[in-house]
Amino acid sequence: MPIKNEISLLHLIIFFEHQIHLKLSAILSTKKGLFVK
Repeated sequence: MPIKNEISLLHLIIFFEHQIHLKLSAILSTKKGLFVK
């Protein structure tokens, strides 16, 4: 059971990191778009 919990925790961390990365890339792309305009 502890091993499964660790694996699920790792998946959650990876998922949240992916979501944060997507939001950051979206913010950066919008900033670049504003600078281009």
